[in-house]
Amino acid sequence: MRVAFVFLFTLLLVSGRAGFAEGPGSAPPCAQQCGGQAEQTFQQCMANGGTRDTCYPAAKQAYDSCVQSSCPAEPPPCADRCVPVGNSVREACVAGGGDADKCTALGQAAAQLCGNRLCGDSSDTCSNRCQSFSEGLFASCTQNGGTSDLCSKLSSDANDHCVAALCGATPGQTCDDRCAARGKTVGDACAAKGYPADVCTKIVNDVVTRCHNDECTEPAPTCRDKCLAEAKTGFQTCVANGGTEDACRGPAEQAAESCIAANCQSGDGGGDGDGGSGGTCEERCNNQAKAQMEACVTQGGDPDQCHADAWTAARNCIDDNCDGVTPPPPSCEEQCESNAREVFQRCLAGGGTEDDCKTQAKSAFDGCTALHCQAPPSCDSSCGAFADRFEQKCEKHGGDPTTCQQKADAYKQACHDKRCGPEPPDSCESKCEQTADQMKEDCLQQGTDPAQCETLASGAKDQCVAACGPAPDQSCQQGCEVKSQARFERFQKKGRSTARARKKALKLFSRCQRTCNK
Repeated sequence: MRVAFVFLFTLLLVSGRAGFAEGPGSAPPCAQQCGGQAEQTFQQCMANGGTRDTCYPAAKQAYDSCVQSSCPAEPPPCADRCVPVGNSVREACVAGGGDADKCTALGQAAAQLCGNRLCGDSSDTCSNRCQSFSEGLFASCTQNGGTSDLCSKLSSDANDHCVAALCGATPGQTCDDRCAARGKTVGDACAAKGYPADVCTKIVNDVVTRCHNDECTEPAPTCRDKCLAEAKTGFQTCVANGGTEDACRGPAEQAAESCIAANCQSGDGGGDGDGGSGGTCEERCNNQAKAQMEACVTQGGDPDQCHADAWTAARNCIDDNCDGVTPPPPSCEEQCESNAREVFQRCLAGGGTEDDCKTQAKSAFDGCTALHCQAPPSCDSSCGAFADRFEQKCEKHGGDPTTCQQKADAYKQACHDKRCGPEPPDSCESKCEQTADQMKEDCLQQGTDPAQCETLASGAKDQCVAACGPAPDQSCQQGCEVKSQARFERFQKKGRSTARARKKALKLFSRCQRTCNK
């Protein structure tokens, strides 16, 4: 690594020393931390006997008050926004084994270069200026002794942090930083509970990996994206072979334009003339999820669990990237996988080996899907049709439309539970997702800026997931699930049919759940 950092001092001599703020560059933005306070207010309201109808507005009010009192009224100056970009470069340097002093110098140089490229007058888009900044970082790195692989990694990470910090109305946070922060919070809680260090490391690794896989998936690249990526590779190859940044940029831009003109359909750049991934944003998210599922299976994952994980990624990808598209609700299999994850974490916390815990989680997943996910497709549609007729009759007899709809929804759920089988129990994390989604929906209905609503929901979810802890306690409903799966297995061992064993187990589950709700 030593030769890779010789370029730091050249950068500093050329650009002058930049100011450098201490502290992690991945700290959540102020408004997102206020989202965490909103989540705490919501949970306290519910614990004090409030209802969701009263506690969601209370949470939004707490968020607004926090933002008004704690967050700057105006966004920070451009140069200040470059500081966390420098922080991110320093942290990547340290994580790669670099000397602490040299990594600090690297962060200072990157912050200065960010200011030079981003903070002047320019008609270019912010994302293009971040790309120029990352190209400058790559060129300086390679021309002063850094390896192509190292310089490419540093410049790519710096570009992501540049876009997050400078291209929004307020500074943001990359998805990977959110996952790292979540992992740190879980690790601190794990240590505070007295779990062994090696156990905490395994739990944190699992949390961060799943967060990245579930929440950081981007849509599959369009044809235009692929042309730009090829041009970027050409630029970096040119620089690595001795070319200057300016000399290599022109041919790279020309190559991108020629590639797009020859291969990509007009419009949104989503053409697939080169065999690449095209289609709508939603389709590209699904394509990427499919690729993720195939990679998971290739790496030895259970196909059914890989499928569930991948479509969780697809839902989040659609929600984060596809404007105007409502993602589908979590599937039954996704809910089972979310519960299985908590089984895995509790097993690790109890001293189990990773292999044994994976086996336990797989068993819990299979038992859950066998009980809850085997209803015929016609079952749900039949209950929906019954509920629609109930709602129409209610309104025909003079009922209030809102009240009739609420009664119809309750009727549909009761029908589903009786005829199709109750849904799997909620995991701690799935409850967090539901709460965050509802906060976001209520926020949007009040006419609040969508970016603010997204920040509120993001902060609320992070705070809630952190409160779940390193190994969430088994809930009453999850205890019912364990008992029901045991009954299902006993009936099957007695030679009863799968359908009969399932019916008996679900009857126990429903009866047990009613005791949880008292």
